[in-house]
Amino acid sequence: MKNAALIALLIIVTSLQAKETIYNGQYIIWKDADILIWTPDSNLAITPKEFCLSLKRNNNTIGEPQCRVFGEWERDSLPALYSKWLQKNLDRKINAEHLRARNPEMVQKLNELEDKTVIYITRKKDDLYVAIFEEMS
Repeated sequence: MKNAALIALLIIVTSLQAKETIYNGQYIIWKDADILIWTPDSNLAITPKEFCLSLKRNNNTIGEPQCRVFGEWERDSLPALYSKWLQKNLDRKINAEHLRARNPEMVQKLNELEDKTVIYITRKKDDLYVAIFEEMS
């Protein structure tokens, strides 16, 4: 089931006008996941409702995931600043380690996610970039 959930997430992300998918690392979507969509863009690439429905369509054993816009971070100046920095620096040639938050307060916010998954989505020109955050990763 874990691999199927990962594949479902990648299918959804690639279906969002992706020309090429670069994926480094392993990722698991837990059953009944709490997924927060975070973006610096004024228009969402996908609505939270459609994202959750797509997850369920691609993996019916995922339970009832809950998806919503992560408005708390969009209104918080520290995550908003990090979000803008990510938007400028996300690139397929950059190692994920170089994109980690360095500010201790932002690191603390990421560590406090507990069982939530944050999906950061942004557009740069004609490309769609996605980063996944959960607790310490």
